[in-house]
Amino acid sequence: LRSKWVEDWQLMDEVNAVDAVLIGADWVSNTMIINKWGSLKIIEKAELLRKPIYVLAEAFKHSSALRCPAQEAFYQNWSQGNVQRWIKVFEVIPRSSNLHLI
Repeated sequence: LRSKWVEDWQLMDEVNAVDAVLIGADWVSNTMIINKWGSLKIIEKAELLRKPIYVLAEAFKHSSALRCPAQEAFYQNWSQGNVQRWIKVFEVIPRSSNLHLI
């Protein structure tokens, strides 16, 4: 098993060169995964290239009983000086047959 550290901005280019994609998850249900913003694009590219995708999440993050959090929970308030913005932090990733939970 070989691994390589890459910065976030390099991830999309690196998907071409890997045998599989391994990501974490903040929340897992029967129909979706919620993870940090940007994960969906990486997964979509891996699926396009037919790369297997493995999702790692601790047992307490798996729940079929909980509903998806409200959309407001996906954003974080950011402010600097007089500027205030809501920044998207999490996104919903639909479960597919190519996503393997570990």
